[in-house]
Amino acid sequence: MVELGDKLLVTGGYDYNPRWLRGKEGCVGTVVRFLWEGSDRKKKLVLDLGDDFSTCEFRGRYLILFLRDPDSDWEDKGVVHVVVGNSIPRDVESIGVASDPKNGFKWIEAAATYKILRKRIRKNIRFTEVG
Repeated sequence: MVELGDKLLVTGGYDYNPRWLRGKEGCVGTVVRFLWEGSDRKKKLVLDLGDDFSTCEFRGRYLILFLRDPDSDWEDKGVVHVVVGNSIPRDVESIGVASDPKNGFKWIEAAATYKILRKRIRKNIRFTEVG
């Protein structure tokens, strides 16, 4: 199960060399927030990449991952929709229409895969859950 502070690797899905990865194997980041939307609890999370990530059309430091299957949970690996953002969203509504980069977020992938690389090491690190 994915938890705050875990390191995840996000890679291509159906396309093993997707355009948005620009030749890289994938993106590695730390889970810093879960997002809620109504009864859809913890179905979305924010991954901090540490540095700006540049797709072909957009640049941002954060990936917002949406579980693709509404009946699934955050397991050790899975399939997700991916939005890149230049800030941590307060909630799902603040992402807006993710295909419009004027909102600071850009949808980039419908079927990426993720897997846990490393579970969180418990230290005095502050993470937030909003709901």
